[in-house]
Amino acid sequence: MSRLSFLICFGLGLAFGLWVRVRWLQPALLDASGETGAGDDDDLMAVVGIGPAFAQVLQDAGIRTLEQLARQDADKLAAQLGHRVPAERIKRERWIEQARELSRTQR
Repeated sequence: MSRLSFLICFGLGLAFGLWVRVRWLQPALLDASGETGAGDDDDLMAVVGIGPAFAQVLQDAGIRTLEQLARQDADKLAAQLGHRVPAERIKRERWIEQARELSRTQR
């Protein structure tokens, strides 16, 4: 009986792992166009001052590309990010200006 219990639990664990992957992990990797978003982090991290943590904060707010960042206002962006990144830092490090310059050169 214990072997049967083990197999049932093992199967349920596999099913749960698959469900988590399909339900939660895969949608996070897809952007609106249906392509994987792996390059988006690198795109935002081209801006000096944006590392993986801030890139994730921006992505959580729906900002996934340099062009989207370039269209932002520093004060409104800070408010949108819940002030996790102060507007003063965004201005001082010229995130928006850098994003504009980088998005122009990538065209």
